[in-house]
Amino acid sequence: MGDLQITHIFTFYESLGGVQSILKHHYTHDSEWGIVSQFHSVFEQTTSDPTRLLAFKQTALSNIRSTRRIFKQITCQTPPRTLVYHNLWGLPILADLDQSKRRVGVIHSDWPTLEFELNAAMQLLDGILCVSHPLVNRVLETGLHFDSDRITFLPYPITRPISFENPKPRQPDPPLPSKPLVLGFCGRLVKVQKRIDRLVSVCNALDHLRIPFQLEILGHGVDERFLKAQLLPRTNVVFHGFQQGEAYWRILANWDAILFVSDYEGLPISLLEAMSLGVPPIYPRIHSGGDDYAKRVAEKLLFDTAPSSFATNAARSIQWLASRPITFRHVLSSRAIEITQPHSLENYFRVFSDTLRRVEQKPRLSISRFKPRPHYWSDHIPYALLDKCGREHFFRKPIPLAPA
Repeated sequence: MGDLQITHIFTFYESLGGVQSILKHHYTHDSEWGIVSQFHSVFEQTTSDPTRLLAFKQTALSNIRSTRRIFKQITCQTPPRTLVYHNLWGLPILADLDQSKRRVGVIHSDWPTLEFELNAAMQLLDGILCVSHPLVNRVLETGLHFDSDRITFLPYPITRPISFENPKPRQPDPPLPSKPLVLGFCGRLVKVQKRIDRLVSVCNALDHLRIPFQLEILGHGVDERFLKAQLLPRTNVVFHGFQQGEAYWRILANWDAILFVSDYEGLPISLLEAMSLGVPPIYPRIHSGGDDYAKRVAEKLLFDTAPSSFATNAARSIQWLASRPITFRHVLSSRAIEITQPHSLENYFRVFSDTLRRVEQKPRLSISRFKPRPHYWSDHIPYALLDKCGREHFFRKPIPLAPA
């Protein structure tokens, strides 16, 4: 079996996030699975391996034209055989330049404009990998004319340090009021998508229900200062900042539950990592991959998201968990560990490599010949302003060249 030759393209490599975690696995392990890979990070300013991990050095003041110019220079030197567009970023603006034999999209998350972007990807892809079953269904609903084996569920991997390799079900502490429930939040501290502002109202709702708790926050982000200003007057809130390795897993293993308050998600890696240690999730009903995982641990852990009662509903799910007998919480912990068993590094790379080999062996579906890109004024607008001009400008499809 020959090597797969692929190029990953994405926005950031070094920042905190699930996509970045997956990219680092690819950087480390691709070669073990017969994958010869290059990495194109559009907004990275510098990298430690400029021969394999290329930084386009784009910023919020860059534009589509500058990104296309850099991309063209790179692909002219080494055209990729298969190009993997993570979260579809750049597909409509770069497909006419990529010179690839196949194009594959990896969808790591759900977001408000996903359907629009999937429609923009019509005829530009040969396969799609999705990190949750709801995302697979979203793709199928768009009407992409793919065989079922071109749209694949990709199980995110869980990679624990050696000291956490064989986790056992948690032994919960005595029920309240003997000890406060330890809640954790893990992820980027941003209001957009992650909605960290809701943590404040959830804390207030827990106070109203008279539930003793400690909230531990793991991560960092642009809205960290806002959150600290709102929560640090409390004595029962701890900010751990960004952690990794053993320190990260030790903090996670100390939680009684992990809390999510997002507007949308694909399937959060932190949810899988916490569950693999026996930590049950408190999760909003947002029709994401995480919904089913929380429901499979216990239906009561999944809460409704009506804006007027979001915080109260989250607090009641926490109250339900805190009031369960120790023996029952032990059962939930065992169930969480069992559910995450398929999420191994080996299983992830087996599905990824098998899917890409299958796509390479099948006839090409994506368009490969295009007319020259028209002169669009929006190609000159800085990315920082492009959203305000309308996202459709970023997703203008390249124009296919009519068959001879």
